[in-house]
Amino acid sequence: TGFHHLAHGPTSRTIFQQAPNFQNYINSTNIALMNSALADLNSLKLGETANITATAEKYGVNRTTLSKRWRGVQGSREAGY
Repeated sequence: TGFHHLAHGPTSRTIFQQAPNFQNYINSTNIALMNSALADLNSLKLGETANITATAEKYGVNRTTLSKRWRGVQGSREAGY
């Protein structure tokens, strides 16, 4: 069998069990939420004040990141910023 005993170190034949990679799912969910929050802010009518904190809480995204993205200070990693 390829599993090693805890008292011994791994060998070249050791099989490591890896947890499923949920990172891509989490990232895509965060991106979708951020995009929804930005769309919400962009839908404000002339004269309406943006409430970054309330919007960030509503969509469950980081307030600072949302503020920077909305102001154009910080882009997404996917865009190469």
